[in-house]
Amino acid sequence: MKKMLAVNGSPKKNGANAQIIEKAAELASKYDYETEIINVYDLGLGGCKSCMACKKTGKCVQKDQMNEILDKIKESDMLLFATPVYFSSETGPLKTFLDRMYPLVTENEKGISADLGKVNKFSVVVTCNSPDGLLYSSIMTRYINTMKSFGISDSSGSVIPGVGMTDFINSDYVEGYLNSIEFQLEM
Repeated sequence: MKKMLAVNGSPKKNGANAQIIEKAAELASKYDYETEIINVYDLGLGGCKSCMACKKTGKCVQKDQMNEILDKIKESDMLLFATPVYFSSETGPLKTFLDRMYPLVTENEKGISADLGKVNKFSVVVTCNSPDGLLYSSIMTRYINTMKSFGISDSSGSVIPGVGMTDFINSDYVEGYLNSIEFQLEM
């Protein structure tokens, strides 16, 4: 069985991001994927200290769950990140999560690479209450480009506007996003 690790960057465990992750997990199960969901607000991660100890040991020196999660990342076939928009950006805890993935990154004269283990697919969904999601497409693009710099070329993403609507989960935006994930899962 393949693994998808879904990272919920929202403090709301039953909010829009969680609902989209659940739909993606249901879809993934049709393609023999098992999904584990991590709620970053439950982790209480501290920010990267830029101490560079991880470059010597491959592990973060901070005493929290991140080293265990890094192992889970490397055991996954697909990563899915979901975040609401907070002041025109992803949530702070999701940004901290990405920063704390630094032990997986190598930088040298050839550029940046990362040892993400089995991960070969990535998707990001950005949700907002605004009816105009285009304002926030840069968040999605930044995450996709980061993962591409890590060697994951099979990346997708979407901005889902209007999540404050009562039936947003059945919107064309969510359907389109789930279709893009299904295309990735089929490959």
